[in-house]
Amino acid sequence: MASFCLYLDPRRAAALYSANLALSRQFGSSIGIANGTVGLARANHQLGQLHQARQILEQGLFWLVDGSSDRTGAGNVGELHARMGQLHYEWNRLGEVEACLRQAEAANEL
Repeated sequence: MASFCLYLDPRRAAALYSANLALSRQFGSSIGIANGTVGLARANHQLGQLHQARQILEQGLFWLVDGSSDRTGAGNVGELHARMGQLHYEWNRLGEVEACLRQAEAANEL
């Protein structure tokens, strides 16, 4: 997997990304939603809240793939799938890691 960015203060990072995500959803910014989702999931991952990180990524994927009319952030969907793969790797679900990486690859080919 790619490098994992560690936040000096993951709780503060989570609060800031959560605010970013709320504003991005309010204004329908796909790029903001993708970046906020990844940042919030990474902060939760760093805090050891892996299930919450998975839920955040699932919500972001739903919003970007099914719920958003603005497709400018669609290229970032691959990163969300890759981050989901990292979580499955933590849980030793290697088949699901492979599936996530295939989805990430397919999303990046769009």
